[in-house]
Amino acid sequence: MAKEDLSPDREESETIYKEFKKLRKTLDACARFVGYEVTIPTFKMNWRSYAIIAISVVFVMGSFYTIYEGLFIGGDWMVLLQCTCQAGAAFQSIAKIIFYIKDRRFLWEILDILDATYEHERCGEHYKRCLQEDFQLIKLWMKGFGILYCIVVLLCVLFPLIYYILYKKKLLMMTFLVPGMNPDTTYGYSLLTSFHFGCMVCGGVGNYAADMYLLFFISSAPVSKNILRCKLHDLDVKLDAFKSHNQISSQEIREDMVKIVTWHQKYLRVLECSERVFFVIIFVEIVACCVSNLSLLYCILRGDWPSAKVYIFYSISTFMMYCTLGTIVDNSNLDFMDIVYNFRWYDLPLSEQRIMLFMLRRSQATSGLSVGKMMPLNMQTALQLSKSTYTVLMILLRGKETVD
Repeated sequence: MAKEDLSPDREESETIYKEFKKLRKTLDACARFVGYEVTIPTFKMNWRSYAIIAISVVFVMGSFYTIYEGLFIGGDWMVLLQCTCQAGAAFQSIAKIIFYIKDRRFLWEILDILDATYEHERCGEHYKRCLQEDFQLIKLWMKGFGILYCIVVLLCVLFPLIYYILYKKKLLMMTFLVPGMNPDTTYGYSLLTSFHFGCMVCGGVGNYAADMYLLFFISSAPVSKNILRCKLHDLDVKLDAFKSHNQISSQEIREDMVKIVTWHQKYLRVLECSERVFFVIIFVEIVACCVSNLSLLYCILRGDWPSAKVYIFYSISTFMMYCTLGTIVDNSNLDFMDIVYNFRWYDLPLSEQRIMLFMLRRSQATSGLSVGKMMPLNMQTALQLSKSTYTVLMILLRGKETVD
């Protein structure tokens, strides 16, 4: 289970570890706001947890109800596209809730490895520099997406008000209706808008926490890889002493090799646990983003839903974030292989050479993240899916022109 506390001496001397703990507490606070602080071993469902489930279910059922009202009763098929613009967010939320709770023990395991990773700050200046660079990059990502989420939520909340002031037309914050809340009446519109506001706030905070947990855990793989680079650098220095002056015994070399192999196993375990927890989440996220992007772009080009221009930034940014994370893992695996291959394994004793060759074979067969085992999660896949989205969009637009 994940460790929680630091001694006072350690907090004073190891600043990166302290910042790492602060970042964890920030993410935990966001998760606690929606009732899903799954990274703590004592996690239990509370009233916030059940409230978020209820909101997600109402979101999904309300979307189906809106499609029924608009398409089957009103005959307006554009309602279907408008609902799919945001309905994907509800399915994403449900998938994240289910699998974060179901597989939280793997999250604890990754956190233990992360704790061990940032403990290397005290092992030397090159370890500290390596951890500092990686950690600052992670913080930059999280701050950037935090700003993005805040902007999107604020724009979604304020856009209907601004639109009403400019054009004297009422817009809803979200696309779904709820039975009993008639938006054509003042009371019903106010009630539905209040419910939409609650959905936007809870969804914004909850999805930010879930996505940043995913970023936080998956980014631990490159950090672990760079720690291995430092360990092999230290062993390189010892090999110079071992070969030149015989100041290092073969037993010390073997002990270092055991530590390196153990760390390699931790790196592989991070990837394995990440795949176990995030496999379905990534699949649902990518599919939902592609459908949302298609629907949003169509609504924007047709001019049928003004709020689509606001939501498109969130949908595309999330889609690109997931594909970028997959690329980072792929690059980390390739870099890992190069690190092992370029190490002076030929100067090791024969038994240790065999261990290094085994590590090299394992690094060549390390798999990255995938979209439902159908395609790798990387920027090339993002390009292919974007092309497919554009193709379907053109077909829809041409079909509409033919009908008109």
